[in-house]
Amino acid sequence: MKYLVLLFLSIKSFAGVNLFPEDGSQEIKRWYFSPNEIKYLYKDKEWKAVLETFKKVGVTPINSEIGFFFQDLGLFSTNGELILQHFPKYDSQLTPNYESYFRGFTMEIFTPPDWGDNFEVNLLTRTNTDHLEIEKIQLNTAFIEGGASISGQFANGDHYLIVNHSTFLGMESYYEDLSKGIITEEELINLIEADFNLKPGNFIYLKGTSHIHLDTFMKALPGGKILLDHPESKLSMLEQLRKYSGNKVIDNYIKYERQYMHTFYKSAIQKAKEQLENKFKVISIAGSFTQIFTNTNGVSFPINDINFFNGVSGSFQEKNYFITNKAKFVPELERFWKIQMRNYNILDVYFPGVYKGNAGLDCMGSPSP
Repeated sequence: MKYLVLLFLSIKSFAGVNLFPEDGSQEIKRWYFSPNEIKYLYKDKEWKAVLETFKKVGVTPINSEIGFFFQDLGLFSTNGELILQHFPKYDSQLTPNYESYFRGFTMEIFTPPDWGDNFEVNLLTRTNTDHLEIEKIQLNTAFIEGGASISGQFANGDHYLIVNHSTFLGMESYYEDLSKGIITEEELINLIEADFNLKPGNFIYLKGTSHIHLDTFMKALPGGKILLDHPESKLSMLEQLRKYSGNKVIDNYIKYERQYMHTFYKSAIQKAKEQLENKFKVISIAGSFTQIFTNTNGVSFPINDINFFNGVSGSFQEKNYFITNKAKFVPELERFWKIQMRNYNILDVYFPGVYKGNAGLDCMGSPSP
């Protein structure tokens, strides 16, 4: 307990930081992206269209020149400071399971030991971000992954932070090791809420979501609204769309929905909904679509190739906008998404992004004031 007392005392000198809300409730001025994966996912004209779309709504795209999928690594404060997360120090005598701290984190942040002897953690530091020439702020306790978390503000202006289950378990494992197993869940949540300047109860970890990235099945909108994928309506919506379209790919999406009626993904969404409904206005909507591909060897496997949740929302000239990923094989679904977004005051919707390998436009960069 002595360690925790010292930690709480140190927090008094750190007032905490408000995360820049990714729900569009604060105007975005800059969008920092990492260049490495773009050459694999985009043709030159496609990436140019992404940059032009951001400029159209008053956002300046900035090449961070850092790693892959900057949004996984880079978080900003409401003042535009780059947030440097707490960095657990590896100590072989402290714990034999260092990887448990980063369970579920993608390879952009954590390269597991079983990938080789020289595993590494890629959280941002002052040294590897000096070239950005922006103010930095250091967290005391927390280390989270952008894709595994959702931030925003309620209608009254209070900030919130949602993370998946694995993110919370990783921090719990770390602080149990440091405090010899005496830290309680309440104590850990207090530490995290202090780091992110959250009121009690506004840090939420979604039990039962494991390591699934939240930005692949949910999107926050201003005022405490949460868009959540809705597998139950997806099949009927696709069957209805097929009546008016000759697009054969729709049949493949329908085949997937029928074949995979019961999956962990769908169970995780339901569990997330149950935990969010008491604090948020949850809007269930079909926004992620998967088809079954068969390779030349006759082996079939599912690929999620449309995901509208994995986008960036904001406001410009008093109009709300949503920049997201294109429906490459079924562009008819873009019209469906536009119509749905108008119901929630999203008047301008753009589809320049590519979604491949469970990563889309939102994964490419982080918004900043």
